[in-house]
Order: sequence, then C-alpha cells, then structure tokens
Amino acid sequence: MSLDLSTLFSFKYIFNLNPGALQPGIYNILIYLFITMIVANFILKIISKKTPHIINKILLKKISSLLVWMTILALLWIFFRQQSVIFLSAPFWLIIWILGFIYWTSRIFHWYSTSGKQKSSETKRFKEKQKYLK
Repeated sequence: MSLDLSTLFSFKYIFNLNPGALQPGIYNILIYLFITMIVANFILKIISKKTPHIINKILLKKISSLLVWMTILALLWIFFRQQSVIFLSAPFWLIIWILGFIYWTSRIFHWYSTSGKQKSSETKRFKEKQKYLK
C-alpha cells in the first residue's frame, strides 16, 4: 500500500466537509505531537518561574500560551474529525491551524527581536544608574 501525497494537496480533499476519521497511524502521530506540546508547555512554565530575567520570562510565557492554545485547537479538530462532524472536521482547518501557528510564532520572535532586546538594554541602563545611586 503506497501513500499518494498528491491527494493531500488537491482542492477536492482540502475542502471536503466530511472526510471521515483519521487513519490510525496519522491519528497516533498527531496525538503524540500534541502530547509533546503539552509536556513542553509544562516544562516552559517551570523554567519561566525559575528564570530571573524578566525578558526571558515574558518570552517563555508567550511561547507557553502559544502551545496551550494551539494544542487545545488541534485536539478539538481531532475530536471533530474522529466524530465526523460536518464542516468542523474539514482538512482546511488543519491548514488554518498551521498558518496560525506560523503567524503566532513569527509574532513572538518579532516581539523578542524588537521589544525584548530594547527592554533588555533599558534594564541594563537602569542597573547602571542604580549602581551609581547607591
């Protein structure tokens, strides 16, 4: 049995409103991926509590929030897909989920590259001032 990937990108498959349940192999891969995202979320929460730098705390909280919401949405999609709910189980929701994940991740790294580094330099200047004021 060969896997034909061309059907995954066909217009007919992407906009099929009732594609049926996921194949067991794909279902297991997605479940393991989302469990990994949940575990990564808990690890990031623990690390963010122990991190002394405020910028890194904010960054880790933003990434943690991304993982929580994306996991919830993905698990909802899998549930709808397994229950064959018309329209909510359509494959285009997975594409929208992937695009949302990419967009949210890019916004986090854009924030870190602009605001994060700026706040880091402001924190250093503040500490330098405090050193001379004591």
